[in-house]
Amino acid sequence: MKLKTLVVDDEPAARRQLLRLLTAHTTHLELLTPAPSVQAARQRLEEERPDVVFLDIQLPGEGGFDLLDSLPDRQFQVVFTTGFNQYALQAFRVRATDYLLKPVKANELQATVDRVLETHHWIHQSKANARLYRSVLDQLLLPQQEANQVLTIRHQKGFQLVRFHEIVFMEADNSYTHFYLIDGSHITASRGIRYYEEAFTTPPFLRIHRSYLINLEHLKGYVFEDVGYALMAGGQRVEISRRKKDLFMRHVAHMSQLPQSHS
Repeated sequence: MKLKTLVVDDEPAARRQLLRLLTAHTTHLELLTPAPSVQAARQRLEEERPDVVFLDIQLPGEGGFDLLDSLPDRQFQVVFTTGFNQYALQAFRVRATDYLLKPVKANELQATVDRVLETHHWIHQSKANARLYRSVLDQLLLPQQEANQVLTIRHQKGFQLVRFHEIVFMEADNSYTHFYLIDGSHITASRGIRYYEEAFTTPPFLRIHRSYLINLEHLKGYVFEDVGYALMAGGQRVEISRRKKDLFMRHVAHMSQLPQSHS
C-alpha cells in the first residue's frame, strides 16, 4: 500500500524540486496534486486524506503552523520543509516526523522517507501502537505550557514520550543520540545531537561539548581535573570543552546569581 503524499508550498520551483526528489520513492508513495496555499491544502486534506504532508512553514496569509492549529483531528504525519532552522522547536511541539531545510538534499530526503515509512509501519503494527500515536497527537489539544514539556524521542522500534525535566543530558553517537534520564534509564534516539541542539536553543538545555548537551536543571556542580566536568544529578561527570567553558560559567553565574569571574 502506497502512502498518499501531499506537498504544500507556495514556491513553484521548490514544489518542483521536492516532487522531483520524491518521485524516486513512488514505489512507496503516491504523490498527490500539490497545494500552493493553506486554503488549498485544507481542501486537499478533506478530499484526499493523505498519510503524510510535506509542509512549508512560511506561506502567504496563513502559515504551516496555522494550518495544523486549525485542525481538530490530525490523521497524517507532518514533515516540515523550510529555509529557516529557527522553527525546529515548534516542529517538536506539533509532533512533526521530520524537519527538512531547503534546498532539500536527496540523502536527507531518503532518511526522512525511511522515517515516515517506519513510523507508518509501527502505527499499524497493532491497535495498541495506534492508540499510543493517537494519544501523542491528542496532546496538542492540551494547554500550550503543558504540551511544551513533552518530547517525542524516536528510536528504531517506534518512539517514547519523555518530559523535558526527566532528561539529565544527551550524548552524541554519530547519527544517534543517547538520552540519559533522571530515573537512571537511557534511550537511544535515531537522530544526531545537532538536531536536538537546534531545537533546544535556550536554557535549561546547553551544549557544553561536541558530544554533550546537558539539562542545567540537573546540574549539581563542577570539577576541574585536567579538563572541566559538569557534575550531574545522576552521578555522571560530563566533560566540558575548553571552547564551551566560558559559556557554561556564564549560565551557572546567571542561575546562581553570583558575580562572574573576570580572571
